[in-house]
Amino acid sequence: MSRSVVGEVVITLVGVGHVFDLRRQIHAVIEARRPRVVGIELDRVRFIALQNRDLRGDAPMVYRLLSFFQERVADQFGGRVGEEMLAAADAAKDVGAELALIDKDSAEVFQAVWGGMTFPERVKLLVAALSGLFVSKRRVEKELARFSEDNAAYLDEFGAQFPNVKRALIDERDEHMARALRELHATRGSVVAVIGDGHVTGLSRQLGDLPLEVIRLRDLRSGDLPAPANFTYRIEPSGDPAAPAGILLSWDGINDPNLSEYRVYSRGSTSSSFGLRGVTTSITFHDNGVPHLQYFVTASRRPL
Repeated sequence: MSRSVVGEVVITLVGVGHVFDLRRQIHAVIEARRPRVVGIELDRVRFIALQNRDLRGDAPMVYRLLSFFQERVADQFGGRVGEEMLAAADAAKDVGAELALIDKDSAEVFQAVWGGMTFPERVKLLVAALSGLFVSKRRVEKELARFSEDNAAYLDEFGAQFPNVKRALIDERDEHMARALRELHATRGSVVAVIGDGHVTGLSRQLGDLPLEVIRLRDLRSGDLPAPANFTYRIEPSGDPAAPAGILLSWDGINDPNLSEYRVYSRGSTSSSFGLRGVTTSITFHDNGVPHLQYFVTASRRPL
């Protein structure tokens, strides 16, 4: 779900798939939120490598096979591996945000993955990598659907087959990126973090005490409209500072022929859940009485 939030400095986690063309969606998410910082799931070496794709570093054979598999799948979906990260970096520049490389050092990750595996794990991973070279687009979509249905169970299943790989490739990187995002939030303010969708669950859990907005890969691929930009509010006085007469929310309209309505959500405290406050086709929303603590607005697409 794409949304804009007022009332609190937020970390937005954007889950992506590295084989899909998500450049437009990523740019729209960052443009709508205009954060102080955009964090991307890369370290300096991998970021430079994406900018200079002809440069090929040394890596374990299994990793090179997995990389080739990603490139092959990306071709099937009309994308290019890593383009979503470069799009996030470009969008950060466009909105004047700082760019932060939040991932662990890739050399350490490669060493931990390969060096930490048992011999049976290496054999299983090699077989999986080789078989992956012949996977179909339909099979990829099937696996994505299974992951979306219960991503925690899917990752647990992966961990049962490759416990050391999961620890080095997912769990330890989740911890590293969570620390980086926590520090950025504390020292800079609002953050949009573009990360692989497989990291969203772990980061959401580790950052659960902070104000979070989560956008999953399925939301990006569903074609949902971006959140309205420049979401602002004005408190309406009543004469009693402790009891305002209401709040007027406003935002920029979305110029899209498929726009159906705007949906406004709110919650009274950080410990409560957001609930639907109202639906409107206007670019303003008036909420009578004492305002809630937080509001956000989404744009809904007309059914095709």
